[in-house]
Amino acid sequence: MEELGVGRLDFSGSVDERILAIVETNSCFTDGVQITTGCTLGNNSLVYLDTGKTALTLVKRGSWEGVRVYIDAEKLRSYYPPNAVELFNKVVKERKGTEEENKSLQKYGRKPGENSFTYQKSYLK
Repeated sequence: MEELGVGRLDFSGSVDERILAIVETNSCFTDGVQITTGCTLGNNSLVYLDTGKTALTLVKRGSWEGVRVYIDAEKLRSYYPPNAVELFNKVVKERKGTEEENKSLQKYGRKPGENSFTYQKSYLK
């Protein structure tokens, strides 16, 4: 949760309907947001706004103060070797990778960590 920016909201207590989560992609990233925050479509605390970006905005209801966290593509590019993007596209997006290419991609699975995120303070009205 800390990596997702909850600590930046200065919010104590359980994360439930008092927090609104806005996700900008319909990938498995959204599943992780639901699991870690408890924000779901069913409890009206998860909003899907399709921008195609791997981004999350967490907002405190009432004050409407929040933080937007997104994966910064430039930071990721600087972390991984040049052929990693091409390999990722072939293996994951196109599903055309060989077994050897799959294993090669797994070697890049090192966690880039918080350095690949960008945080922006946000307010909703």
